[in-house]
Amino acid sequence: MSSRWSKIILMGCYGFFFFLVVLNNLTDYSSNYLFVSNVLSMTDTFAERAPAWRSINTAPLHHLIYWGIIITECGIMILAWLGCWQLWKHRLVTSTDFHIHKKWSIAALTLGMVLWFGGFIAIGGEFFLMWQSVDWNGNPTAYRNAILTMLLLVFVNMREA
Repeated sequence: MSSRWSKIILMGCYGFFFFLVVLNNLTDYSSNYLFVSNVLSMTDTFAERAPAWRSINTAPLHHLIYWGIIITECGIMILAWLGCWQLWKHRLVTSTDFHIHKKWSIAALTLGMVLWFGGFIAIGGEFFLMWQSVDWNGNPTAYRNAILTMLLLVFVNMREA
């Protein structure tokens, strides 16, 4: 039973984390937009700019992509809180029934992995060479969040003995 409580609490924390991420992105739009814009423009990559063809230097596209990130974060937040609610609501059922009601939590965590690993590490880090930037390297943060999300995904998805 204690692992159920842990899963419920941690999914609530995951939803709260994304609430704060969305809040920060909306209330400090310009600072976080600068990050996205500089990564997409590849303004701070190494001198040999052979992959510069990948850069996106159109402000409306920067805003569109940034809003896509914010909307994805909102989706993760909503899914995480739905998942937390479903786990809470079914905390007293059988192990099999409890496992069935993890779907929203698993969806939130999977979408979180898509954002952190697919969006920030793969696309931002490798395609737009964010790792080369001194000022705009978000890879350490993305890596940390991807690892925490993956660990939580494995834990939540574990069946009870």
